Amino acid sequence: MNGLLGIFWSAFEPRETVEQRSMGLLRAHLNAMQRRQFDEHGWFDVVGGQSGPRYRVYRAYVTNVQEVRTDGACVQVLCFLPCGHLPLGDVLLAQKVALEVFEGDALAVACRWPASAARRYSSLQFVLRAAGRAN
Repeated sequence: MNGLLGIFWSAFEPRETVEQRSMGLLRAHLNAMQRRQFDEHGWFDVVGGQSGPRYRVYRAYVTNVQEVRTDGACVQVLCFLPCGHLPLGDVLLAQKVALEVFEGDALAVACRWPASAARRYSSLQFVLRAAGRAN
């Protein structure tokens, strides 16, 4: 009887959320340098698999990819993401793989903005400002 009760109560134990699992999957596919960048800055760099430029992928859903020069200055802002409602880690991983493996296809569908549109706020501040809740 103790075994059945244990199985029953284990169903109510806290488990990883979808967001936590997606971030774990993302982190598993980042190299050591990218994990450090992501942990310290909230972004990681990816080298384009076809033409070789460097892209900086920020921890946000939209307008979160920047093409950057070697000095880190933004060249242009890009927005492309997979279809469907996905957790953030899955979106970032899809963007990373797209830039590394299908760079030309990703750039073909990306919306582009000039460097002057580069994010000036953290993603939370950006969302709060858009909602009219931040200064």
